[in-house]
Amino acid sequence: MIELGRRFVLIALVLVISIGGFVGLQHLRHPGAPSMLENYALDFRVGYCAAEAARHGQDPYLVEPLRACEHRVGLEPSEPAWSVTPLPLPSYAIAMFVPLSWLPFALAKTLYLTIMLLSFGLTAAALGAMLRAPTLAVALVLAPMAGYLNLLYGEPVPFAIGALCVAGYLLELDRPRWAAAVAALAAVQPHLALPALVALFIFRPRARVALLAALGVLAVLGLATLGFERNLEYFTTVLPLHARAEVLANDQFGLSRVLYLLGVAEKTALMLGSLSYALAAIVGLIFARRFANALDRPALLVLFPVAAVTFGGAFIHDVQIAAALPAMLLLAQTSWLPRIGLGLLAVLWWDNFSGELVRVVLAAAGAMFVIFPRDSWQIRLSWLVGAPVLGLLLLLALPPDAGYSFETIGTPNPAVRDTDPASVAWGWRISLSPGRTVPSKRVELEKVPVWLALGLLFFVRLRPKAYRSPSLANR
Repeated sequence: MIELGRRFVLIALVLVISIGGFVGLQHLRHPGAPSMLENYALDFRVGYCAAEAARHGQDPYLVEPLRACEHRVGLEPSEPAWSVTPLPLPSYAIAMFVPLSWLPFALAKTLYLTIMLLSFGLTAAALGAMLRAPTLAVALVLAPMAGYLNLLYGEPVPFAIGALCVAGYLLELDRPRWAAAVAALAAVQPHLALPALVALFIFRPRARVALLAALGVLAVLGLATLGFERNLEYFTTVLPLHARAEVLANDQFGLSRVLYLLGVAEKTALMLGSLSYALAAIVGLIFARRFANALDRPALLVLFPVAAVTFGGAFIHDVQIAAALPAMLLLAQTSWLPRIGLGLLAVLWWDNFSGELVRVVLAAAGAMFVIFPRDSWQIRLSWLVGAPVLGLLLLLALPPDAGYSFETIGTPNPAVRDTDPASVAWGWRISLSPGRTVPSKRVELEKVPVWLALGLLFFVRLRPKAYRSPSLANR
């Protein structure tokens, strides 16, 4: 734990100084430009307003008072007066936002961005300790997907990834009880955390009591925050409605969206997507145990099932797919196909070419020190040159961007009522925004490298015992 603390302090200092310098430089070069506070953590207002509603004893899953608060603290460009962005998170996750809701919005958002940045640093520190690699190099590999993309939207995915990586680190130290307590915090993203928690319960009997206790604390916190009826509303109303709304969205990577585009009925597509999630979780658990035992990597027990469920499912965004990176990094030290997958997943396929060039080169340079620590300089150099070239050639091969706007056209019929679930209004907004729903060749092709990268995770060459990378407890 001392090593983790040391690594975390160092990377936190680097991140804070780097971001501070970047913000200061941007302010000097473009004094009138929007600040980082305005351009990042775009979805924080949703968590802030849901927490504010819960604090006042109101229902955070309904159109009002969520809409009034969101429009007060930060109206999106061209956002219609009737629209609202829902927060499809359980009550205990909303409770985590409540302390921030006592603060003015700008201060709360600043604090939230800082915590997200520190969570990213904690992820890099835990992985660096497990990989015996420089923490900064690990941070460079994680930066495009787990860093930039998640800081941009501000969803609580970095907290879940950080908790899972620390839990994996504790498993490597043979401290399963502490690992269970920390892993429970990842339930802020329930569909990512669930297979990891199941793996802990099945494969680490000593973790069971601590895991059940931690989940019990979250349940009590959720009941105290919203009460029984609104918790029931979340499972019976909010989740199904939100899944129906998102099956229309272009930025969904799940199987349900693919089936829907192929003409499968919405209800059937959602059901098959849910089944594919369950199947991916089961397969992930089987492979996690096999890889963890063969490679002497206990951390894979929690990290691999999470990576597995990002492949398919009914609801998965690119920000959540970043949760596959930790398992991919651990496996990339032992096998070539996960290395290729890591190269594919380090590219933000929807982004502009010039911005992507810098991030891919930095990620490739970091990977050279993380996944090739004992290889020859020729192999490391081939990666440094080959990974960016592969990614950028694929990026150039994509058709031109169609230039869709996310502007909403028209109004819902029937009108959105104050007492409707917020996901109903969200469904209308998606359906009335051609840029969010109309499929294009580029939009769908952008997803192929991501799916390919996730598929390569399952093709790991298990080396003889002499070539294993031993866990921390056995070093």
